[in-house]
Amino acid sequence: MRSGEVGAPAPWRMTADVCDPEDFTQDRFAAIRAPGIDAVEFGYFSAFGDLLQVDPRPRRRQGDVFESRIQQFADTVRSHPTGRIVATLRTDTGPIEVTVMSAQPRRLASDVRLHDNMLEFIDPAALDNLAVFVWSTTAPWLTAEIFPAVDGTVALPDHFVDSGDLQCQLFVDDPWVFITPPPTLGEAAFRVAQLGWRDDGTPAQVKLSRYMGGPRRAPVEVGAIPEVWASLAHLHAHGNKERFDRLIALLAGEPRKALECLGDSTIATGDKMAMLIRSELVNHDFSTDETLNELHSHPWFGCMVELADLPSLYRRGRRGVTPVTAARAETLAYLRDTGGAVLMELRSTGKTSRFDDACLDSSVLAMSSVPGNRVAAKLRDSQEIPRAQLHPDNLRASVYEALCRRTEWMTSGRSLNFAKQTSLVINPISRASAQLAHETITMRRDPVGGIDVSEHPWMLMASPRWG
Repeated sequence: MRSGEVGAPAPWRMTADVCDPEDFTQDRFAAIRAPGIDAVEFGYFSAFGDLLQVDPRPRRRQGDVFESRIQQFADTVRSHPTGRIVATLRTDTGPIEVTVMSAQPRRLASDVRLHDNMLEFIDPAALDNLAVFVWSTTAPWLTAEIFPAVDGTVALPDHFVDSGDLQCQLFVDDPWVFITPPPTLGEAAFRVAQLGWRDDGTPAQVKLSRYMGGPRRAPVEVGAIPEVWASLAHLHAHGNKERFDRLIALLAGEPRKALECLGDSTIATGDKMAMLIRSELVNHDFSTDETLNELHSHPWFGCMVELADLPSLYRRGRRGVTPVTAARAETLAYLRDTGGAVLMELRSTGKTSRFDDACLDSSVLAMSSVPGNRVAAKLRDSQEIPRAQLHPDNLRASVYEALCRRTEWMTSGRSLNFAKQTSLVINPISRASAQLAHETITMRRDPVGGIDVSEHPWMLMASPRWG
């Protein structure tokens, strides 16, 4: 195999070359010599092993050489910077996969140390406009700040000194373009250890920062604020379950406020739903007698809040209180516009057939063989136009997202025992609860009944057997 710039000599080698994602924007190639092989295709696989893009017809040169121009993978590599290009050789005995090139973000320094208020990068890359993102681990609700790296050194402002561990990531700045800090760290990020916490925020933020900076009791007096959710997301991402569990206590006293704060938090939208479940806040009651509130800026959380208001509005409306009757009509109108007709059907009857659009079934299994970039394109297209939360296109978009992220979610942790134990309680649930509960379970379970879930365990993600 070999790779390099088009028109430049490139030696043959027995191991795959490693390239920076930016190299894929250049006119480069990857090739393999395969004597006796008639058909070869090249594909880009993510770090999780998912096939994202395929070049089914590479150029065939003399000497049984198959060659692919890697520039065609540039957009895919930009979205998935760690991965590999694999040549699949079609043989009489079956396909043979050979990795011909790996994509790996280049580290712009070998290490970093903190001296007084100076970050000193070791072996920095000799590049113009080198800069660094700096995050405070004791204040994860704050976005990263950007500083120029002059001769591999960065002068930190006082609020980063003695403020707890820092995380930093070098990058090449563009003086003509505003670069937004990434929401999460890349693989090339460094961690700088130091004691302390941030003391430049509100009293509640300072207390929370002290908890994030060391072994202290959870500041339950802070209550439910958006910064708690950012802290929980940070602790979960770094596997600190014990401190995560302690911090949940700040939410239990005010579940409705905690729900609203989750919607206002700075964590990614997709992570908000996961945090609602991990924190077990989803099991709490969000209703209140005081229903006069501003509509939430996030439509999903807005629907959750307004649905929780309906029982109180109904009870008071039956007493003939005109303002409450008008408020209930406004709430229902909001739910109809923001949640959609499916939500109103679900509210009225407790079920809807349109949830089939969000179920994983045999048609979804067939789609899993499609290269990931095509599924991702469908997901982007379905998200371009804002629609009601339970619009059929949004429900279908959830299937596309599951396909795109199935391997990532599988590797993030699940319990096989939970899946087995849950199957034992389905019948007791049907006997002890309303028929709707059993119908909801079977609606998710039946579409995967004829699928070999041992070979495709991700198909259980939408089933009650997923844990």
